[in-house]
Amino acid sequence: MRYKNLLLSVFFVLIGLKPQAWAGDFLNQHLPSYLKADVEFRYRLEYKNNFDFDEGKDDSDAYNLLRTRVSLKYNPIKEASIFIQGQDARVSNLST
Repeated sequence: MRYKNLLLSVFFVLIGLKPQAWAGDFLNQHLPSYLKADVEFRYRLEYKNNFDFDEGKDDSDAYNLLRTRVSLKYNPIKEASIFIQGQDARVSNLST
């Protein structure tokens, strides 16, 4: 079960998916020039082995980390801009 996360990461690498993706270029083609949007998805696998330095415990584990960001930039005039960003970060396969 511990190696399930590692196999999932190898799968993503083999099929050629990037761990980080942006959708801003596609979105901005359909928006007015004074409005810019971006959506970012980031996947990362983190593996920890003996992270409390206690050899008596088997505390090796892997985590799937997913971060999603959405941002919007509004430029009503050349000298001023408004930027807002939201973020959601989640951990899957966490066994504590």
